[in-house]
Amino acid sequence: NQQGEIGFLRDRRRANVLLTRARRGLLVFGDAKTLSNDEEVWGPWLHWVRDQGAYIDSDSTDIRHCLLEGRQKVSGNWDEFREVAV
Repeated sequence: NQQGEIGFLRDRRRANVLLTRARRGLLVFGDAKTLSNDEEVWGPWLHWVRDQGAYIDSDSTDIRHCLLEGRQKVSGNWDEFREVAV
């Protein structure tokens, strides 16, 4: 959005529910610039996702393959991130 606001998912409890309830996988679509502006949850989460090599830019030619074929790229420990940010 034009204000760069995340909205109700800015609340760490709501973000925690979103990020921890996935059973088989999780796709998060959002504006990286907006997410990075949130210093409590989404900024650190996006940094963690990038460190895991799981960030895919919408301009990437690889995005179609990732969405159609699936990708199990994140090998990091979710608990490491949760201890830091959520």
